[in-house]
Amino acid sequence: MFVVFWAVLGAVGCAFLFYWSTWPYAIPDEPPGPGWISLIASIAALPALAWAAVPVPLLIAGLVHLRRTRPGRWRRPAAWIAAGAAGIGLEALMVAWGAVPYVSPSYAGPAVVAWDSLAEAAGFLVIGAVMMRTPSGPGTVVAVSGGERGR
Repeated sequence: MFVVFWAVLGAVGCAFLFYWSTWPYAIPDEPPGPGWISLIASIAALPALAWAAVPVPLLIAGLVHLRRTRPGRWRRPAAWIAAGAAGIGLEALMVAWGAVPYVSPSYAGPAVVAWDSLAEAAGFLVIGAVMMRTPSGPGTVVAVSGGERGR
């Protein structure tokens, strides 16, 4: 469930950044759009700091869970590590590229749309789906009441 929280919050954040970038720059040296959009971005910045640290505990918790797999089964832990690394990399791209594309401080004109934010939103959803599927992939033994093995 923690994975769903991380993935959906990342996708919603990227979708908001895309929406924010569609507003024109009306006043030079000011963020685009009306003041309420900037206010929402400022309020969301604090929880975003905690959200950015989520992939590390997710990676550790998943490896602890996957440690119970049979010896010689390395594909699921490797897939989990790869998905965690992809999540960390996607967050790094999001932080490095910033919210709205950089324009000159004296620019006032049409919007400079951040299309990369839409791709990042899709990336969060795909990585979240992979992380949800990895621990419970095909071939997982499920305990059934009465001590019988699931098929």
